[in-house]
Order: sequence, then C-alpha cells, then structure tokens
Amino acid sequence: MNIPMQISLVSERTEQAIKFFFSKSYSIIPISLLIILILSGCAKEPTSPTIDETVIMPLKVGNSWTYKYTKFYTTGEEGESSQYTISILYDSIYKGERCYKPYFISSQNDTAPIFYLYRNDGLYLLCIEKAEYILAFKFPVIKGDKYTFGADTIRVESIDTNYTVPAGTFKCIKYVRESYYEDKIHDLLISYYCPGIGEIAAENYITDSAFLRPHFKTALLSYELK
Repeated sequence: MNIPMQISLVSERTEQAIKFFFSKSYSIIPISLLIILILSGCAKEPTSPTIDETVIMPLKVGNSWTYKYTKFYTTGEEGESSQYTISILYDSIYKGERCYKPYFISSQNDTAPIFYLYRNDGLYLLCIEKAEYILAFKFPVIKGDKYTFGADTIRVESIDTNYTVPAGTFKCIKYVRESYYEDKIHDLLISYYCPGIGEIAAENYITDSAFLRPHFKTALLSYELK
C-alpha cells in the first residue's frame, strides 16, 4: 500500500467516525469507540528492511541467519538435528577492501580467521592468515555458469528454483559443487541462495559403496536483516 492510499484511507475513516459520533441518532455512542475507529484507520503497517537483490548475501553488521542442521544415517534416513546461527559480528578494512566477520554460534569455528567480502564477480571468503581469497558464490550469474572453488568445480544449475524452508518459500540460485576423486564424484554440495537474503538451504551427498547418499542438509529457520 503506497503512502497516498494510506493518507486517503485514514482521512476517509476519520471522517466517517466523526460523522457517526456526532449524528443525533447515535450521540450516546461512547467516545472510546470513536478513538478505536480513528486509530484503526491510523494504524501503520509493519515495515521490513529493503531487500537488496544486487547482492547474493546482505553483509551488514547485525544481520543474522538461523538454520536447522540435519544429519543422515547411512541408510538414507534422517538422523539427529541441531540449530546454529551465523551473524555478522563486525566489519573491517583489509588491504583497502571492506570485509565482514561472520560469527558462528553453536559452532567450533567461531575463532576461524575467515571473513566475507564482495567483489564485482561475487561473494568471497578471505582467510587473513594465508591472505587467500576464494570465490565462494559467483554473482550475478546465468544458468550454466561454471567456476572453480579450490580444486572443485561449481556450476549454476538454475537461477529460479523455488525452495521452501521453515522461513518461507524463496526463488533461489542453485549452485552445485562437485568434488572428484580418481575421476569420480565423491562429494556433492548443492547450495540454494536467494539474492538479497542469503543462503536458504544446502544439501550434501557423499559417495558410499559407489553410490551418492545424503550426508546432511540445512534449512533456513529465520533471519534478521538490518
């Protein structure tokens, strides 16, 4: 609802309430009812942060994402699950580029010297100890794009996959990362990212007896953007 429509609605409801209250036939109506009618027209709709779809993951201090992590048994059935939260703790300048420190709550990697940063071609991981930059998620992308992640290959399988998690349904870019051993895939990681929101879900498969089987999955439970 845009602002002009809100103003019009408030004005109309207020006018109706005043006429109702002061009409001779309804002059005994309590004033509290008038206040309720006016306030109902003046109530503001809830606001939400603007989603910046020009970035694959919004990096701002205070942003946070909470996920459900589920392991799978070797039989392929779901096993135990837990929760973890990633929050952007602070930002800093490193060699002239602004980088952001993710804090992993309920994880053993809280002190890992890993930062996030943006470059023109996407979201990078920065390991300050090694002064190493790794392109984690290329963005923007088109379907069929490929790039390397260390010794692995990541390809963009889709740019408009609808994926439903507890936090809602999101239109995602589907990144497929393939790890090979002796010319065969032994690890497959599928990541679903919604531009402006971040990671929505991930699915990991590993080779077991020559077949890929589910290893773990994550799903976005909630998020908070500043």
